[in-house]
Amino acid sequence: MLIEEIEKELEAEPKTYSREELIGLGIDPDLFVFITTTNNDFTCNPYALWKYICENTKYKTIWHIRNGDVYNFLKKKDIDCVLRGTKEAQNILQKARYIIHNYRYPDKKQEGQVIVNLWHGSGFKAHDFALSNDVKILEKTKKFAEQDDLFCVQNMTDKLYLAAILFCDTRKIQVTGQARQDCINIAKGKENIARVIPEIKKYKKLILFPPTFRRSSYSRVGNYFKENLFGLPNFNGEVLDKLLEEHSAAIVVKLHPLEDNNFKLQDIAFSKHCYLVKERDLLYTDLQTSDILNAFDVMIGDYSSLIYDYLILDRPIIFNVPDKDEYSQKQGFTFHDIDYWMPGEKIFTFNSLLTAIETALTNPEKYRKERREIIGHRYDFNDNNAAKRCLEAIENFKPMIDVGRRYYIENELLPIAQKYEEELSKICPEKYPPRIIEKIIPKEHIRMQHLERAFVKKGFDFEKIKGKVYFMNTKIKHYLAEQDYTDLDVKNWNNFETTMQNEHIPVIVPNPYFQEIALEFRKNNVHLIEGGVDFDFFENSNIEMPENIKKIIAQRKPIIGYTGEISGKIYFSLVQYLCDYFKDYNFIFIGDNITKWDFWKLYPNLFLLEPVEFEYIPPIIKSFSICLIPYFHEAKQRIPIKLFEYLACGKPVVSSEMPNIVKYNVLQGASHMEFVKQVEYAMEIKDNQEFITKQKKIAKQFDWSLTVEKITKELL
Repeated sequence: MLIEEIEKELEAEPKTYSREELIGLGIDPDLFVFITTTNNDFTCNPYALWKYICENTKYKTIWHIRNGDVYNFLKKKDIDCVLRGTKEAQNILQKARYIIHNYRYPDKKQEGQVIVNLWHGSGFKAHDFALSNDVKILEKTKKFAEQDDLFCVQNMTDKLYLAAILFCDTRKIQVTGQARQDCINIAKGKENIARVIPEIKKYKKLILFPPTFRRSSYSRVGNYFKENLFGLPNFNGEVLDKLLEEHSAAIVVKLHPLEDNNFKLQDIAFSKHCYLVKERDLLYTDLQTSDILNAFDVMIGDYSSLIYDYLILDRPIIFNVPDKDEYSQKQGFTFHDIDYWMPGEKIFTFNSLLTAIETALTNPEKYRKERREIIGHRYDFNDNNAAKRCLEAIENFKPMIDVGRRYYIENELLPIAQKYEEELSKICPEKYPPRIIEKIIPKEHIRMQHLERAFVKKGFDFEKIKGKVYFMNTKIKHYLAEQDYTDLDVKNWNNFETTMQNEHIPVIVPNPYFQEIALEFRKNNVHLIEGGVDFDFFENSNIEMPENIKKIIAQRKPIIGYTGEISGKIYFSLVQYLCDYFKDYNFIFIGDNITKWDFWKLYPNLFLLEPVEFEYIPPIIKSFSICLIPYFHEAKQRIPIKLFEYLACGKPVVSSEMPNIVKYNVLQGASHMEFVKQVEYAMEIKDNQEFITKQKKIAKQFDWSLTVEKITKELL
């Protein structure tokens, strides 16, 4: 009977919804929500489709924005948008009929919704199933792809490749062209780029250089920025200047969105005729990258997907690939014969760059035959109607039967639904043995461990304290509707929601971000307690140093260190840059490494050490010359406990641009080179007794005993 029930479920036609049924589910049938899930907000293919829908239909549109500055900018322009992490954003995501994104939609799909992935490029780089062997990463990739109902891609080759790298059903992928390419041929590129860089008008020829993000958050590929922006040996800026002046030409650098906020023009300038354009420069001028592409006479590219956007113009492309072999080994390419798919001069030296620029400016017809051949392969459409076809594909979407749930077992085709596995294992355990699922028992939040230690030290029963005070220490994934939330997250949400309804219970939050969330649910009895440290323990600790640290100290080099969890919150690109720049310094990262990446082995001055017992942390920090907090993206909003531990040891702290901790005498770098300068300055002041005293004085104000006193005397 059970098998028949499973058969019936799998043979059932997928559910379609009438307008009335959608409304009954709380879904607005006319609402499109747009999210740029790759890098910057309000860009790429979602932007192009949004613009088309606004200009040609009566659908409702709302942007789901992650960055507060972009959100405020759009609000001033009367563009409907919500800020991620707010209750308003949660409600909008649950109401949308169509959610449009361009890589991985992170939230949980609601019944009646259609998730549309417009993808984010059509380039050379391998990724996901074509790149990683990490089972957890691949399972997550597949989970994201399974939630997408429809993909819109540039060509048939991309359709097949995308199905392979995401391990998804090809029937979900429609060839429509990329919406962002519709304006490339028709935009007023020269006028547009002059709005961003007014002095560019004095040049007759423009060259665009958009280097790809070679150094990702987790991997090291190529020598990007190590010596010069091109990574070419024997580079000579004066010689390049002379060539550019002969042709009245300038080079405009367009960094990858993940990096353009971490570099400034003075960091990368290789010529007095070099200019830098950033995503935000374009955004605040009401422009997209596609709006400026046809301003350029030549592109110097490497592996960026922007090459295949520019290719549609049939203009010269120079391929700057001095690290091609290394890139192929570390990152990998989409195509086997990569040279064929690069229709232009390949350069590996500075002299070849000069020759290629000269040829491209004086003989743009060279490689035209090769370019047009690749254009024929890469563009199934070239009519500026990709956005229109995307919308038609969305409007005509019909759900499909998921044939992927059938699979072979012992040469017998037997349909099995995952939810019946437990019952089948009971009926026939020898044929359907129960799967062993590793249960992960979450660790108590580190802040709570410290608080418990402090309360016990003062003679309090911490369990009773937790019954009277709500400590908001973890992101409420269920509240954000994130896709990967667990039963534990649901429990956290239920506790949170119940607590918020009782304003007599004090709520303690560790940073302003959590404070904003809490204040959406109640206006009173929310208390910000930013950090803490057992000051006496850190200042007076005299425990002997671990042997592995002693060996590093014995090298008699300055040590720049980090303690704590090593995860995606760390900006590894910055760490790699520092290791390259400060070759005579040692870098120690000590803690639980959950990244599974092995780039650490590439740097002789970078040491990744196993976590140690808490009692060893004070002497380890004291061995550092400088302490780091190199956080990335959302983690920049945090106020980490380690900050106060660093301060208690009197150490200079250098961090990414983290607005909530700058007031604690933290040196911050908004760009890679600013970070370098702050490290250099920290080395100058690290032994200054007045500075050390100031650091310790700040830390002492956050002793856990004072936090215990505040909670017990003021809040209970």
